[in-house]
Amino acid sequence: MQTVEVKKLDWTNLPLALSSNPARILVDELPPRDMLDVLHKMGLCIELNPHIEPAFLHVYAQGMQHDEAVIVGNINGLKLLREAIDAAISDQQHGSTDVFTSDGEGYTLHILRANEAEANNLELPYTDEMAGANQRDYIRISDVYTRVM
Repeated sequence: MQTVEVKKLDWTNLPLALSSNPARILVDELPPRDMLDVLHKMGLCIELNPHIEPAFLHVYAQGMQHDEAVIVGNINGLKLLREAIDAAISDQQHGSTDVFTSDGEGYTLHILRANEAEANNLELPYTDEMAGANQRDYIRISDVYTRVM
């Protein structure tokens, strides 16, 4: 199996790397989501370089009212979270980053900036059924996502 290594933020050289018909591509950083989908459809295995510590980030939601919410991550994951938060605070109104859970599964974390009306009326984030269903007409998070994105 031929392996090609793509250095951090060097996606402009990807066509050259693919010209050698590799079966596996080692990367320092995951490509944008749309490019990753295309590469997977091509049957390529995208792997993080073993010398690079992946960005791990776990987001544990509140089960019900007054429960704690917890974000846990390694340095790389927390730095990416900070960058996404900074982007949401800026005029962009949103930030996102690709991170991993400790089982190696990747996901995209979106940070959205709600306006005041939305912030006061967002649907509740609780995960426990005991917390009860939304009792009033809350603004769905998907509506905020659509507006901001």
